[in-house]
Amino acid sequence: MEERLSTRPTPQNLKISLFCPYAIENANGGVQEHTKRLGQFLEEAGHQVVIVAPRYQDIEKGASNIIYIGTAEPVVHRQTTALIAKRPVWPQTVKDLFRIPPDICSFQEPEVSAPSMEALWFSPATNIVTFHATQEDSFRYRLYGFIASRLYARKVDGCIAVSETNRNFIQKYFPKDYRIIPNGVDTSRFNPDITPIPEYLDDKLTILFVGRLEGRKGLTYLLKAFALLKSLRTNVKLVIVGSGPEAGNLKLQVADQNIPDVHFVGKVPAEDLPHYYALADIFCSPATHDESFGIVNLEAMATAIPVIAGDNPGYRELITHCENGFLVTPQNTQEFANYLKMLLQFPNVRREMGKINRQKALLYDWNKIGQQILDYYLEILKRKRLID
Repeated sequence: MEERLSTRPTPQNLKISLFCPYAIENANGGVQEHTKRLGQFLEEAGHQVVIVAPRYQDIEKGASNIIYIGTAEPVVHRQTTALIAKRPVWPQTVKDLFRIPPDICSFQEPEVSAPSMEALWFSPATNIVTFHATQEDSFRYRLYGFIASRLYARKVDGCIAVSETNRNFIQKYFPKDYRIIPNGVDTSRFNPDITPIPEYLDDKLTILFVGRLEGRKGLTYLLKAFALLKSLRTNVKLVIVGSGPEAGNLKLQVADQNIPDVHFVGKVPAEDLPHYYALADIFCSPATHDESFGIVNLEAMATAIPVIAGDNPGYRELITHCENGFLVTPQNTQEFANYLKMLLQFPNVRREMGKINRQKALLYDWNKIGQQILDYYLEILKRKRLID
């Protein structure tokens, strides 16, 4: 790794370390996907990239550009289960990361990970922090803001927020100048011409859910709305892609209410995911709270699918009600079912919303978003007079 990072830094060949607080292999999540895709873009742009992330479940050897630090363990917070390295590591272990100093250390949500906060403290590089989360008033973030504003402010050279909603949230606790750069999507990987997964291809229309099976994702309300819908029409099925702590309860709900045509697929390989989107006539993301952006919505949009989503502030930045989808109160399952029924009934509306979504998703293509992030890195380096 030292040989790989030994090239003299130039704006065309930067040494960049990407810090992810979550287990990055064999784990799905928006921050993990963001980190991997950003690393891929930067490498393709000619830069030297390593990803620093916690180890999970005794992975012996991962991708060649991943360095493991700390151990990830399941942490439940506000109905979400995440694989986070919450325990600190030996300081020398962190210092060893910087034996050959990077030019840029890019931290994703360092506030949730003790090793990430240690790395930020010891980092000799230009440090960029990206925030992803949003929620209601949080003691954890008030504590983080109190500590960070006093101890870490001088260590942070630049801040990125993935949406206005995200910026408005985090700025209350860590006042800084923020550059809003949204999450991206690979519009060649997710596109309308992908072939649907054959296993679930039949004469029924398909409603698709992709995400973690946990309380705040609102899947229980989608199941209730789907049950109401099935009492009105039979030629529709619900395909659920993902795993999580609520899987057992959700399957029990389907069995107890005798809801037909519900398919729990579980977690699928990354290479198969676009084929599930291609199966869908409608995509549903009925999250009830704490969504700052919604990468799954963006993946559906890139596949030219209309979206029905929970009315989260972060989702409003992608979904305009009655234009490219619908924003609903998931708990109002009758209203939810009515929007599903309407979209199923009018294929022309589905097609028009899908076209709008594809065009909108192209604005978030990773080539555009990655370049915005790279330009911000260079802007900060120039501001510090480290490059011409």
